[in-house]
Amino acid sequence: VKMSNDWLYKDFEIRNASREVLSIKNVTLPEYITLDFFPKQIPAESQAVLRVGFNPKKKNQYGFIQESISIETNEKEDAVKALTFFATVEENFENLSSEEKAKSPRIYVDNKIDLGNYKGQNIKSRFVVTNAGKTPLKLLAVQPNCTCIQFDSLPEKIEAGKSVSIYFTFSGEHRKGSLQKFITLYTNDPNKPVERVMITVFSA
Repeated sequence: VKMSNDWLYKDFEIRNASREVLSIKNVTLPEYITLDFFPKQIPAESQAVLRVGFNPKKKNQYGFIQESISIETNEKEDAVKALTFFATVEENFENLSSEEKAKSPRIYVDNKIDLGNYKGQNIKSRFVVTNAGKTPLKLLAVQPNCTCIQFDSLPEKIEAGKSVSIYFTFSGEHRKGSLQKFITLYTNDPNKPVERVMITVFSA
């Protein structure tokens, strides 16, 4: 989804498979997510609609988002249901003029890094991010898809015409075989708002 202050909605079909009317007693969720049930009381052995709402600006975070939601029903057993909410938020360029696009930042990044063989010791490495544009490149979020990757530090922006090395540490503990991990960068480059760095390593 794009960063905005608008509420975004998506409908999901759900079913009450029991022989009794299902009622929602309580829902625990953050202020930037809403849940609505249609109907609010679901007849026995009937379908209903769960409408999920999300306000990206209220969350105010770029990149991959994951939240846990708790729903309490009137059921005698397993009354509390756990849902997981997922979303990916990118910068919104809808109102960008052609002049602004011409002056926008331009990201170039090392897309592939081979760490070789993991032999029990953490591997330190880096990748270079270059801004070939005319205005500062903002790194809105930099997210690995694995806790095995930790960053030393992350710059908030890269000035026009400059390059920055991003250093990270890989730990292959409890991981075996040929591994492929990714680091995703969310930026204010309208041409490449999302860039991914693939990291390969073999852990014996």
